[in-house]
Amino acid sequence: MKIYTYICIMTLINNMPILCMDTELLLPVYHAKNQFTTTTKNLQSDQSNQITSNYLPNKIYKAIMSSENHQIIDLLNDMQLIQKSTSLDAIGQHVYNNYSWLDIYDKNKTILTLFCLKQYFIDLTKTQEKIPSKSDDLLCYTKLAQILDLKIENNDPYPAYSNLKKNIFQIKKSNDESLNPIVHYLYNNTDKSNKDSSYMTKNFNDFYKQAYEIYTDFNGVRKRELYEYPRNQIENIFTLVSIVNHSLKKLNQNPNENFVRLATFDPNTLENQFSYFSDFFFFEISTKDYITLIYLLIKKYNKTREKKLTPSYDQYCTYVAIKKFNLALPNCFNTSRIDDTTYAFQEFSALIHNIEDLGEENYETIKNLLELYKIQNKDSLTS
Repeated sequence: MKIYTYICIMTLINNMPILCMDTELLLPVYHAKNQFTTTTKNLQSDQSNQITSNYLPNKIYKAIMSSENHQIIDLLNDMQLIQKSTSLDAIGQHVYNNYSWLDIYDKNKTILTLFCLKQYFIDLTKTQEKIPSKSDDLLCYTKLAQILDLKIENNDPYPAYSNLKKNIFQIKKSNDESLNPIVHYLYNNTDKSNKDSSYMTKNFNDFYKQAYEIYTDFNGVRKRELYEYPRNQIENIFTLVSIVNHSLKKLNQNPNENFVRLATFDPNTLENQFSYFSDFFFFEISTKDYITLIYLLIKKYNKTREKKLTPSYDQYCTYVAIKKFNLALPNCFNTSRIDDTTYAFQEFSALIHNIEDLGEENYETIKNLLELYKIQNKDSLTS
């Protein structure tokens, strides 16, 4: 009887048909099979949860810190297996919600790298590229090799991998604080990004003060990645845009009239005089001319964006990071929030670059440009 029972159990567990006439004997055998299957599934689930909740995020973080091929390739092979049972979106959400052992900035880098990896696997399905092996020579396929005119026998056999590694390194060296609003925006669908940020109730006289903040922020300062500027510096530009647009749309003021006001204003007539207007005539005039040219750059921005909406700060930084790091998005993310046919992302980037270029110019150039603008637009300025 014991031998017969054992044969029944082993045969049923392996889904093999048998002849068994004793139904009382078969009933406990079926129960044994079901219990075995349930236990096995629970064990596999526990192992999967352990891998995704602890092992994988830790391995991603180590790959970021090292940026070495063997670490990244190990990670890719593990992720290829893990994706069969767990979505990368679920892992990212888990890290965002629960990871207390990571410093918040390291957590942000881990999450953004996860979405770089998600895009990498999407690219693999399109190109049929394989994950490199550790024995592959992956060191020479860079732009620097081309610049140095080094002879490489073949083209890069792993372009998606090369792009992934570059993006991981870019995330690693990114300013820590700049990544926080990006990650928060990816997981927060309750923002006000559907509203135009370019219309705020501001007196046009506030333009002088805000423009001077821009002057001190960008004058002679090295250029940065667009998402790495401190929040207050970019929001000062948003404020300037809103002041101008409020004066044009809500108060029906003529843009040329505003230009004349800026080019001829006397700061001593304002209620709050600014400390930057010193007793030295040269500094007073150069600062005023700089502020006037900022107005012209915003005027150009408004012309190029046409009917597009000005994005919010978090919205703008997220858009730039997605393009910079080639990020795939969480499935739950509303992509209309980063639609560049609705929002003026590229136009606002151009405005920042133009203000950067203005900050690199010396006063003599600024003065000559302003005079040339007055000459070429004489009719419209006097009409």
